[in-house]
Amino acid sequence: RTYIRAVVNTTVNPCNNSPVFTTLPTPIVFIPGIAGSVLTIQTSPPYQVWPTVLPFDINALSLRPNLGWDIRAVDVVRSFATKHFYDNFINHLAPGTGGKYKEFKLEGDPTRLTSSYMVDYAQTNPTETTPTLFPFPYDWRRSNASHVEALHQYIERIQELHGGAKVNVVAHSMGGLLLRRYLLEKGAGRVDKVVTIASPFWGAPMAVYRMATGNFFDPPIEGYDFSPIDAVNRAAMKKTLVTLPGAHELLPSDAYLQNAGISVLSEDGWDLDGNGGTGES
Repeated sequence: RTYIRAVVNTTVNPCNNSPVFTTLPTPIVFIPGIAGSVLTIQTSPPYQVWPTVLPFDINALSLRPNLGWDIRAVDVVRSFATKHFYDNFINHLAPGTGGKYKEFKLEGDPTRLTSSYMVDYAQTNPTETTPTLFPFPYDWRRSNASHVEALHQYIERIQELHGGAKVNVVAHSMGGLLLRRYLLEKGAGRVDKVVTIASPFWGAPMAVYRMATGNFFDPPIEGYDFSPIDAVNRAAMKKTLVTLPGAHELLPSDAYLQNAGISVLSEDGWDLDGNGGTGES
């Protein structure tokens, strides 16, 4: 494979027009968690179905039945309404000016993840600063296994841009499960360091609660177990979540059940196992 760029940026000193070489940091790939990617239907113009507060959009996310819409991940969720998601994290690393990293922008075009776009752009714009922070949005509704090849191609393109350098990976929540699947299938040869944040490798009991109730958003209304947004769309969310393989892959595993030391389900006035008791774990 031919690599197009060394691990330095070249700029010009305005005082004497001499070249200034700056060593690039190791590129970072950021993989968000479940519900952490913006999903749009690829119409003209694209129609955003996630994040949303509308039951119609929640229903559109269902994979059973598959409504046939071309829904793709086009960005990580940075903020929505008044809630911050990944914007503070990304802005801390790549604030735009003066930061250590520069973000690679998809600009709503998911094909930039796997095409030659980033390499072609660098070749035609050699004086621009090389991106070093690479968000990886993905369709979190689907199985983590279905995203491995796209992640692999993305990392290959990044290496082409960075002279063959390995990448560091930061993964949040379900993003850690996707990264684990990638490492199992593709190996760790292209990865230097990994940081996972709150990744439920044994599964997440909260996934059971989300599916059973449709309560998906935090924080809840005081005195209730659902948020104002859930009050509007939890019926649609409950119906949709059970159709999503990505959500099922967050359910507690055998390892959790055997080692966590606590029960996933408990009886609260409801005889789940039919043995006459209503307060058992």
